[in-house]
Amino acid sequence: DHVDKIRRTWLPNNLVDALDELTINELAQFANDEVIGVYGAPRASILVRLVRSNTTAERRILFNRYYEQIVDDCEKVISSENVKSRVPESEFVLEAIKSIRAELPQPAQALLTVTLDSLIIKLIPDKPSRKKITIHTPEADAPLNAETESLRQLLTWLPVWNAHKTFRPWTADKPPREFNRHASVHYARNRQYSKRNCIQALLLTTGVIRYAASSSQNKWGVIAPSSTPVKT
Repeated sequence: DHVDKIRRTWLPNNLVDALDELTINELAQFANDEVIGVYGAPRASILVRLVRSNTTAERRILFNRYYEQIVDDCEKVISSENVKSRVPESEFVLEAIKSIRAELPQPAQALLTVTLDSLIIKLIPDKPSRKKITIHTPEADAPLNAETESLRQLLTWLPVWNAHKTFRPWTADKPPREFNRHASVHYARNRQYSKRNCIQALLLTTGVIRYAASSSQNKWGVIAPSSTPVKT
């Protein structure tokens, strides 16, 4: 009954539909492990395949196979009048989608990365709280806990946290192949700028915008010291 209430009341349609085949624990674990946004997009059939894939190589194949469908799904979410009116940054995501459709994923990835940065600052204005999302060292524990935090916040923000894994090119860190905020900003190379990483940036940004548009402002941020986590 609790699961059904969550599905009917709080989650976007793609997650509601995905829960016909996945458990909440599977979704939460995927968000905890991957740099792949799930909140609002992609559609359930693609999301289930991503969650059930076992390796990065398998997920890369799925991104290539469903590239256009994922872009369509994100555009549908972002172009909603309710979303655009509540989150003006949506316009930059729509511009990035135009670049993607023009087969220019690299400038799209750059614009999406900057837009994601802007959204994080806007939605989590408390700097100590924001650092828990934007600083992800190898030994760090996840900043959101499935036992105590809102499921909606967890599914939105943990993939963003994973996108902030430490990368310091000035210390000879090996550049990551998957989307990484720091590498996209500080290491403009083909290894980081790719169609697959552009899609990851698009899904992350779409998820944050969808969450913000469907939440009251006092629920935007996460792990704010002055607030008490509420399960939804």
